Amino acid sequence: MTVRFQLNGDGHIAMDRVELVTNGGPVGEAEKQAFEAARNAVLRCEGEGYDIPGLSRPMDIELAFDPTAPAEPRQ
Repeated sequence: MTVRFQLNGDGHIAMDRVELVTNGGPVGEAEKQAFEAARNAVLRCEGEGYDIPGLSRPMDIELAFDPTAPAEPRQ
């Protein structure tokens, strides 16, 4: 599962828009649920903006999530 979004120069997600990257095939219910979980994670972790050294202009980001991998507890 891959999601795409654009970061503004200040590290915030442009228009809070996170998209599912698909291969053009149909998206089933399981994929929709996995996408919503990935989207929520990206938006929740944004907080005060992603701190990326040297980010001064918009940047396109693609993140791959493995919905079958167990979540690891935060330390």
